[in-house]
Amino acid sequence: MILMDDNFVSIVNGIEQGRSVFDNLQKFNVYIFTHNWAELTTFIAFVLLQTPLPLAIVGILLIDLVLDIPPSLALTLEPPEPGIMERPPRKKENRLFNIKSLARSGYIGLFIGIFALIWCFNAWSQSGWSFGQLSMTNQPHI
Repeated sequence: MILMDDNFVSIVNGIEQGRSVFDNLQKFNVYIFTHNWAELTTFIAFVLLQTPLPLAIVGILLIDLVLDIPPSLALTLEPPEPGIMERPPRKKENRLFNIKSLARSGYIGLFIGIFALIWCFNAWSQSGWSFGQLSMTNQPHI
């Protein structure tokens, strides 16, 4: 650690900023992986249930590039949480990407993906689709 001034308060401020950056990057990881799990759920349904593809490639690009970047950047700029300096130092084993954050993102992402699939199946069934049809265009013309 190099101090640019003779003030030891700089050390405390640096530790506070470091903890804040670490917390914000963990939030960023959970946010990014959450929507990836939700997208993966739609492809699993496509393969296992033989349904039409709920998300097109253009839709995934829209989610990843346009709808995902501003919120994820906002997560990295959050100010430190109150009481961040009262917490004990984190353990060496507590990594930026760990099984706890992966499990949390998986739980939330699967919930979102299943909810979206139920909504999608409901909308398709109201349009005349039923399980067993690979697409909406395979319907017989009367």
